[in-house]
Amino acid sequence: MFFKRRWFRVLTIVLAVVLFVGYFAFSTFVFPPHEGDFEHDVSALIPRDVDFFVAKADLRGDFNRFPELAVADDLGEHPIWGSFLVSPDWWTARGWMARKLELPPRKAGDDPDADDLDTAVEQIETELKALPLGLGLLDVIGGRDLALAGYFRGAAFANANWAAYGRVNWAGKLAYAALGYPGMIGLEDQGLSVEEERGVYRVSGGELERPLWVTRIRDVIVVSTDPELTSSARELDQVRGQGSLLASADYNDNIATVPRSDERNEIELIVDMRDLLPNLEHEGPWPDPDSHRFVTAFAGRIFQAPSCKKVMGVAGFHGGLQMDLFGGFASEKISDACRAIYGKKGFGHEHVLEKVAKLAPADTGLFVYLHGPVDVLLKELFASMEPAMRDNLETAFRQTGEYDSLDQLVDHVSAALHDRLALIVRKYDYPEEVGGPQHDDTPVFLAALVGWYSDEERLVGLRDLIGSNPEIFGLQAAPGMEGRGYYTNTVQGISIHEFHNPFVPGSGVIATTNTREGHFYVANNHHALAHLRLTLTQGAREGSPSLADYPPFRALLERSLESANVLVWINPRELAPTLSKQAAHGARMDATSGLDENFWRPIRREVESEIMAESFPSRSQASLDGEERDQFDTLFLSEMDRRRDDILDELAPQLLAARERRIGWGEGVSAALMLLQLNPKQFRISLRTVVPLD
Repeated sequence: MFFKRRWFRVLTIVLAVVLFVGYFAFSTFVFPPHEGDFEHDVSALIPRDVDFFVAKADLRGDFNRFPELAVADDLGEHPIWGSFLVSPDWWTARGWMARKLELPPRKAGDDPDADDLDTAVEQIETELKALPLGLGLLDVIGGRDLALAGYFRGAAFANANWAAYGRVNWAGKLAYAALGYPGMIGLEDQGLSVEEERGVYRVSGGELERPLWVTRIRDVIVVSTDPELTSSARELDQVRGQGSLLASADYNDNIATVPRSDERNEIELIVDMRDLLPNLEHEGPWPDPDSHRFVTAFAGRIFQAPSCKKVMGVAGFHGGLQMDLFGGFASEKISDACRAIYGKKGFGHEHVLEKVAKLAPADTGLFVYLHGPVDVLLKELFASMEPAMRDNLETAFRQTGEYDSLDQLVDHVSAALHDRLALIVRKYDYPEEVGGPQHDDTPVFLAALVGWYSDEERLVGLRDLIGSNPEIFGLQAAPGMEGRGYYTNTVQGISIHEFHNPFVPGSGVIATTNTREGHFYVANNHHALAHLRLTLTQGAREGSPSLADYPPFRALLERSLESANVLVWINPRELAPTLSKQAAHGARMDATSGLDENFWRPIRREVESEIMAESFPSRSQASLDGEERDQFDTLFLSEMDRRRDDILDELAPQLLAARERRIGWGEGVSAALMLLQLNPKQFRISLRTVVPLD
């Protein structure tokens, strides 16, 4: 028979020997084909004391072919995100990214129309073409887990001691094995040298600014700028991850066990703020509580980044951004005010839906609700004001004879309110009244502050005190109206008290009311108070649905923290129309503030020279008498006003276009909900957004 022929038996034996020897040689000099994968998460190879850690699974789902994002086509075709990708702001951001990444300098022959980021991408693509069999980077690393971790060593990331941990497939293992034969794969031609010791390759020379240490642990390759990190990975493998990041309470409590998608492919993040800020050479508080900007100063008084220890959590992008972060506070670094604010009991979902979200109409653009000590918050708010504004306010209340300081005012108000406040911001679509309060034409939002009162008489006393001192508080009756600017009206059965002041932007009025449900309202329109009361008491039944009736709000709340101290809801699409109306005024203000003394100095000199040459030839300014000086000043101010208008007319449209672009991009997010849980030892944040791409 054929199978019994001698030559076939010999051939079979030879083939078997060749396969055995080949298998043995491949297993010895390349990698064992039968070896299994590393059985734990790659974080089991990372020391638990690293300063930073970032990891991502399922990279193949994020990229078509590196570095092209899988979502790039959808973004480009979307009218909002597509406009962003061709805007000056996007190119500015790309330049910033290139500088932060410290990309290599451009070379002769690079496309002159491409920026540094384009050039870097082209270099990556060129290098990828050198991979065997037409493989891309994702093919080599398998498109699976990739992590970056290490220690900060200065302000630039390039100085950090880092290690990259990536799961690879057979191509990656083959590439690692090829390091043992640098001459065969052309590394020596690139000026690179490779040394091996105890399973770790040291690669140096060429264009590398620092040596790299490379090792492989089954299907995980570790590349590091620090030999200790590669050594640690091998040691942690030997002890099955004991003492690793994976085994730490930080990772298990705040990354591994937090709510995740079914794919579990969110970005995992840990940053040690105690090491980050010193390495950024940052000293002192941040945000700055003494800033001249009110928002920055107030933020700095209720939160300080240097008081944080580690910040960690996960971030995903399934139809929008979903983020869950946890952080610890260094108790010795938080102020007494922060400790008091953080110490208040929080609220749950049921409380939000039954007691809070019913306050705000469904079309609310911004809604903020918080539990906190009203006295502390008010004192920090006043302390954040510009000194002149704070002094004027204190002087006004002192002149009433009832208060010696703002602290006394705060004590009076806080004694009348429970420790909770809400802010409602929506479009200003209420009717304009003929003969109503005087005001400017500034486009504004409806803004309403809601408190829960415990002592109505105190609030009524303060309200009447302000109303009975119109001269002190700038109250004025509109032309043709009787009284002194303090009125009581009834709107839809609600008693509303109004303070008329023409300096209140857009409306000229501050209206207040107390409800029998225990709420105290302050708003910049009296019709709004009736609307808000109807929303609370009748809701969708009377055609005034609330946030509690709004499906996107309920859906995002259901996926957020179960309890919190602060809730922030934003609907950019409801804010956009009013922001667009404000854009023109804001652009001109931006143009004005952007022109400093150095800009105007040469223009003033030019104008002075022209006036002297035309109106006072052969004279000097010092020689002008009183009447001539007045004439010179009149001509100078007139010409400077004309030039200022010309310059602003030229700059404002550019700034207006930039503002309108950013407003439009904001509409790419249809809803966002943030919940913040606080206590003096730690905080938790959940952020949920909806970013439709259809």
